[in-house]
Amino acid sequence: MEQNGAPFISEKPTIYPTLVVGVGGMGTNAVRAVKRRLRKAWGGETLPAMIQLLALDTEPLINRLDQEPLYADESAYMGKFDATRLVDNLENHPEIARWWDYPSIPLGYIHNGAKQLRPIGRLSFFRNYVTFKRLLETKYAALDKIRDLEMAQNRRFPVMSNYQLVYVVSSLCGGTGAGMFMDVAHRVRALVRSNARVVGIFFLPDVLEEEINSDLQRRRIKANAYAALKELNYFQETQQFQELYPSEQRALPDTPYAPFDFIFLVGRTNRDGRSLSRKSDAENLAAHLIQLTAISHLSSEILGLEVNVVRERMSGSVAAAEVVNDRRTGRPPAKGNYLVYSSFAASAIVAPDESLVNFWQQAFLADCMRRLAAGPELNDPRQPISPQTRQKVITAWQGLLARMRSRYLSLDNDRLEEMAEEVEEQRGAWLGFKTAVDETFRQVILDTGLRGALELADLLAPLNPSTAPNESLIKQRLFLLNNHPVMEEDRARWRSLLAQQGGAAEQIGQIAGGLGDLMLAAFNPRQARDRARDMRQRKARSRLHQRRDILERILVERLFAYGTQMRELFRSQIDYTGSALGRANHAARRAAERIDPRISDGTASTNTYYELETGAVGRDYLQHFYRNAAQVVYPSDWEVLLGPVIDRTLNFGRAVSGEELFANLTNAIATERGLLGRVLQCVDIRHIIGVQHGEETQQARPLPNNRVQQWLDRLNPYIRWDSDRFSFHDGNLEHIRLAATPSTREDDAQLAMAMVGQEDMKWIPTGDTGRMDAVWIVHGLPVTLIDRLDEFRAQYENKLDFPAREEFHLHPAWVDLPEITENDL
Repeated sequence: MEQNGAPFISEKPTIYPTLVVGVGGMGTNAVRAVKRRLRKAWGGETLPAMIQLLALDTEPLINRLDQEPLYADESAYMGKFDATRLVDNLENHPEIARWWDYPSIPLGYIHNGAKQLRPIGRLSFFRNYVTFKRLLETKYAALDKIRDLEMAQNRRFPVMSNYQLVYVVSSLCGGTGAGMFMDVAHRVRALVRSNARVVGIFFLPDVLEEEINSDLQRRRIKANAYAALKELNYFQETQQFQELYPSEQRALPDTPYAPFDFIFLVGRTNRDGRSLSRKSDAENLAAHLIQLTAISHLSSEILGLEVNVVRERMSGSVAAAEVVNDRRTGRPPAKGNYLVYSSFAASAIVAPDESLVNFWQQAFLADCMRRLAAGPELNDPRQPISPQTRQKVITAWQGLLARMRSRYLSLDNDRLEEMAEEVEEQRGAWLGFKTAVDETFRQVILDTGLRGALELADLLAPLNPSTAPNESLIKQRLFLLNNHPVMEEDRARWRSLLAQQGGAAEQIGQIAGGLGDLMLAAFNPRQARDRARDMRQRKARSRLHQRRDILERILVERLFAYGTQMRELFRSQIDYTGSALGRANHAARRAAERIDPRISDGTASTNTYYELETGAVGRDYLQHFYRNAAQVVYPSDWEVLLGPVIDRTLNFGRAVSGEELFANLTNAIATERGLLGRVLQCVDIRHIIGVQHGEETQQARPLPNNRVQQWLDRLNPYIRWDSDRFSFHDGNLEHIRLAATPSTREDDAQLAMAMVGQEDMKWIPTGDTGRMDAVWIVHGLPVTLIDRLDEFRAQYENKLDFPAREEFHLHPAWVDLPEITENDL
């Protein structure tokens, strides 16, 4: 879509109403993977009603802790019946009696899979057909609920309500999925008719082969796959399928339809020879394609281009869901090389927001502890304090001195003796001074760390008073006379004036002064009265100064003791912080290792298939992300996180243990939603690509861990075909190559430079800075060219291991359907 000539970037991806039906074990796992992806794209725990999921399996539903859970209304248990009794009473089950004729198949109680026997899978479908029908009709009806459409639109999701998708996902190899998919697909087509696009995604034997230990089972899954492809090819071409199901009044479909609009076949290895590592990768590959068409910025592009794809280019062929011959004539169409098959590869480079934010939390936790111990410098607190940090401490100390002096001067002169007792007993007047000291300690720890608080404690209580700096409390004092600390000369003058016992010289001076006063009173009474009044005032001042001096000395001694106590407290807290820091560093290393997993030879893994939490970054990027995220950490954040720890230390006078410190800060960071939200906004895939491209430019060579190149290099359809054996050219195939980018290549020079050589892709700007998806779809493959098809047929015809070929088919008569290998065309 364009707006004013420029590509329009939607904030939210487009939603197409989609029903996903997973059949069998792999189909069920694919449904789980689809649900996980769609929930992430939708942004909620539950999906909207226009997205419906249904898993069918003959094994009971069990949600393991490591799996995306499926709920009761999202699954149907197709087992739990006695197949032996059912077959023994076929007269009561005419719908099954029409096709069941497998005397040598072992039956028994069906409760844990179909034993890789396709007829048992189909038998289970018929036995539980009513359950399937009810769920199917309910889920299909929910796709166009008006209420949910409005809810999605209110959340700014564009919804294409007039275009519906139904996916049938299954393996062609086992018993349940391969035994049910044909009936499921035709029953779906009978319900939706031509009102929805029905797409099949089927897994070939090589996806499962590496995970099966039994050679006999490996041979059986190949034979099953050949029989399934043989049936699929025939009924897709002829639209001759029709079956009477339990509780139905007529055979379905009642009008000839091709079951699928598109049939995707998925193998383990792509055309470049790259192989998926596990079966689960193939399941996630299918889920990725479904998500790209159901909820993504690429969905409209993919589905719009597929409208123009010529799926069936044989003479006289027509589109799926249209009648191609009249069943009543019984004439099948001419045999031909039917070009209805497709394959694909989907790949994503995802900025692992959860993992990056988790790593940031662990690394930031370690920095919080460094900040607590050493302040903003974040270095070893045992190192000498820097001049800049010391100046901050001196400034805080001067402020504390001024505050304590002001408080000291404001003390009530009538309560000096009482307050002296309060200071000695650490109550009353003492608490005001302690509060001032604690508040200064708190601010100093926030500004300079515990190391700065130790410097402040040394000013309050020097280790060696004789060599204490001039700024310390014992040199500065709180009681000042004429802006100078009280000296011993001042104290001697007060004692002399108050006629207090002092030294011999003071006593002689006091006697002489008394005789002089007597003589003055005798000869000049007025002058004597003035002198007496002045003396009383001087004595009152001296007495007040003396009392204040006593209180100040008691207060300084108490502050000295408190400073000594706090110094030991801060040293203990630094030790505890060091132990917690070691634990935090270990947690950060583990978080980094989870982002960049290592393989056995110690090199960085490049296998990033379909892991939503990994793929775009490695450990080499983490330092860049952390520096980028540091810009959104504000001074108030440090105070919010460290303040409670500091307050607890100061209020209780006890160091917080390493375990408590680790737990408290971990919880504090995890609950700071505002901070975590800002860090999450720093996750930008463009920054990742820019960093990687910058490193390549700096080193003047491509790097092996360039995730952009890995992302596109592995993008090749996961099926192999041999066009040399048949008169078919790869140019006859229809290709769709799309890649989603956050912005246009013209607007992002680094993005354009990082993707030089990929000009054959169509780049779609999405505005999504969290991920970049790419898909390569190829349409028009003939089934005859599928790699290893002859090997599948060889096992299908292996009479030594499998004497009854009918047991590979869903109907014994279907063994006579046309073969699909090259020599039979």
